[in-house]
Amino acid sequence: MRICIVGAGVVGSYLAENLSKEGYEIAIVDKDRRKIIPIVENFDVLAVECDILKDRCIYKLKDFDLFIVATDRDEVNISIALLLRAILKTPKIIVRTKKTVLFDREIASFLDIEIFDTYNEVITTIDNIIKYPSISSIYEFEDGKLILFTYKIKKDDFLNGKKLIDLRDVRKTLKFTVALVERNNTKIIPSGSTQLLEGDNIYILLEKDNLHHWLGKFSIKSEIIRNIYILGYSKLGIHIIEHLHNKFNIKVFEPDLKKCEELATRFPKILVLNTSLTDKETLIMEEIGNADLVISPSHREDSILASILSKQLGAKKVMAVIENPEYERIISTLGIDIPIVSRKLIAKRVYRAVRHRRILDSFDLGEEISLKEIFVDRELRDKKVHQISKENFIILSLERNGQLYLVDGNTQLREGDILLVLERK
Repeated sequence: MRICIVGAGVVGSYLAENLSKEGYEIAIVDKDRRKIIPIVENFDVLAVECDILKDRCIYKLKDFDLFIVATDRDEVNISIALLLRAILKTPKIIVRTKKTVLFDREIASFLDIEIFDTYNEVITTIDNIIKYPSISSIYEFEDGKLILFTYKIKKDDFLNGKKLIDLRDVRKTLKFTVALVERNNTKIIPSGSTQLLEGDNIYILLEKDNLHHWLGKFSIKSEIIRNIYILGYSKLGIHIIEHLHNKFNIKVFEPDLKKCEELATRFPKILVLNTSLTDKETLIMEEIGNADLVISPSHREDSILASILSKQLGAKKVMAVIENPEYERIISTLGIDIPIVSRKLIAKRVYRAVRHRRILDSFDLGEEISLKEIFVDRELRDKKVHQISKENFIILSLERNGQLYLVDGNTQLREGDILLVLERK
């Protein structure tokens, strides 16, 4: 598959790097030579230096199977998609937008393109947090039939101190897989002898319809989210407040007085405080320790620092937008429970669109672990799971004839099966 990425910013460069590693033929288009050079010097990517809206640049981009339009300007992205559809009649176009575009459904239908709205992806994440406050994150596969979620083991949990082999009887009536254990910033691919301990973050693979059953089976109680604190003004923050302000007790902290006045006028039900985001005394006085959820909707450094401080002051759950790759690498040590990384949000959508060869879907679980889907070919058919699972490679589930199955060591593979695989890079 030949893929052309328009825009060599943070999102475009991330996609070019990862898709080129998977063996796709990648071209990246940008008018800024300084953005393109680091990508082509380090990865097997074709550079096209031109403005796609000018100078007949678009005629250099024939014969691509997929276009991913990912510049930093929503209006430009829509214009590029229009040009691609009109002139090249490209088979598939994915357009990234930061916010909801007016008449996005009508535009997508008319141009036969897929519009990916980062803001709505963030809202979906927040809704999942509110619906399932005891878990940190949910990743969906196969259109949501199967989920991978994370849970932090507490002192009084039934799971605390249990070895995975001890859960064998429970798994006979409720199929699930402990896919990964994160302990002291180290990720462990578990075996039957792995013991679960207080403070472990465990990754659970489960059919989505069984999530409530799983939480009830292990007596995991969820505190209802009522108090939400938002650290800083941003366009994404406005989008979040619009979604939540009639349902929850919301406090917004913002150092810019004019922005505070704008928020207070627009959303009279929320409390807006004009203060430094990192003013510890104010955060304490406003009882940030009682916050059920703290959201940092801006990638400004003061917002990131404020979210870290909020966790230290007792906030139950902290979510933050992360753009700086250096922060992302140490996120688990910063106290941020739910990092929102925009380039990874769109990457997951793109991976679903480029289903091809052995690797169908992929996203990072940190620097050293990845989760992928692969086809069973002639080489793998008729083998049992225990015959091909090894220390750094575990088969978690399979799809066969449209049905999803969680596997065990004796599951026999058939050609055409689709496997969900956890591996250490």
